[in-house]
Amino acid sequence: MPSSRILREHVRRLNQINDHLCFSAFASHETRISFPDPKSISGSETLSSLYPNNPVSSRIDVGAVDIPAFMQNAEKYDVSLCLQVGDEIAQAYCASLIGMVSSVFEGEPKKNEPDDAALQRLMSDWGFSGHIEFLDTLIYLRRRRNIVVHMVEKLPPEMKAFLSGGAKRLAAFWQTRPANLMGFDFSNPNLSDFTYADGFAIMNLLRICLSEIDAIFMKGIPAEHLVRELRAIVVKKSPSAAGNSSTLARKISRLMLDDYGLSLTREACEGFLQSSK
Repeated sequence: MPSSRILREHVRRLNQINDHLCFSAFASHETRISFPDPKSISGSETLSSLYPNNPVSSRIDVGAVDIPAFMQNAEKYDVSLCLQVGDEIAQAYCASLIGMVSSVFEGEPKKNEPDDAALQRLMSDWGFSGHIEFLDTLIYLRRRRNIVVHMVEKLPPEMKAFLSGGAKRLAAFWQTRPANLMGFDFSNPNLSDFTYADGFAIMNLLRICLSEIDAIFMKGIPAEHLVRELRAIVVKKSPSAAGNSSTLARKISRLMLDDYGLSLTREACEGFLQSSK
């Protein structure tokens, strides 16, 4: 499956967030194992008295007997933060992809239009075919992230509509995909509650969606359009290449593989260059 340079950059950042989430889950599990039985802890004990050698224990203003409940909330906040950062990365990817593809096709986001929604609209306008469920999933995660960040108590109409119908459609779609979602429930109305399993599923969803969306666009851009765009980039950087079709084709083919994940032989590239004259 072809992958663009911008996809690789954004997936690398998602992988870093996923590593953080995995470490948080690991640390939580180890702490639960080593933590004393709450029944053996007196009400006056603190984390500092239980872990006197830990320099951070004094910074957590929670009684030792309350730590098990505190850890449950910490799990929710860990996943919530990963969703927030993951969504920002996904939106940045969508914006970058729009910028890349709009150099070939005309179109841009509308005022105040979220990047994932703009990409979904432009996907139709530009005539790209593929599963819109990947973008629907990004839109769902963005809306859920907004509800969490802004502490929305009353569900917005679009989320109500999703939970009443769209959730079942997305769940059915993902059941057909090779994705480990660990029982993730799209129809769960408790949008601010998360477990580590939810977090792992969300990170998988983000990475899969970006990869599949990228493939839709990279496969759908006609090679001759890319050759024309990349020719201008190569000539601007290396003006002397304009007079050497072999060198020009080689540089364009290299850029096409690096930036778009697409393989084009030098001979085919030279053919497109000849036909565009």
